[in-house]
Amino acid sequence: DWKNALTLHRGVDEVDKGQYDKAVRTEFITGCLMAFDESVIQKTGYFDEKYFLYYEDADYCERAKRTRVPLIYDPSLIIWHKNSQSTQGAGSVFQQRYQKKNRLRYALNYAPFNTKLHVLLNYVRRHD
Repeated sequence: DWKNALTLHRGVDEVDKGQYDKAVRTEFITGCLMAFDESVIQKTGYFDEKYFLYYEDADYCERAKRTRVPLIYDPSLIIWHKNSQSTQGAGSVFQQRYQKKNRLRYALNYAPFNTKLHVLLNYVRRHD
């Protein structure tokens, strides 16, 4: 979602009715399960440690796309992921702080000018 510099997670909070049973190209792969070989690291590099938590996967996907690494959603790879457990749960102050900070970092690095401005103003207004 470029308008808001948000990452969209395929199928999250949806009932599985087989709608995601085919491998397809995608714009984003969540960092809770990425699978790739060493050639991707050679082209794209490692995760950017400046992100620490949140948006490190979006940054990695964007850098991979810019080096022409295709991003593929593969339904045969399955994980059960307990959301936001590294940050004391969804909605915690810790989780919100890193979500906002790294969303801003991501937007400033990759988003169109209007989105950068929107996210920056939003961050300044809501930053505690």
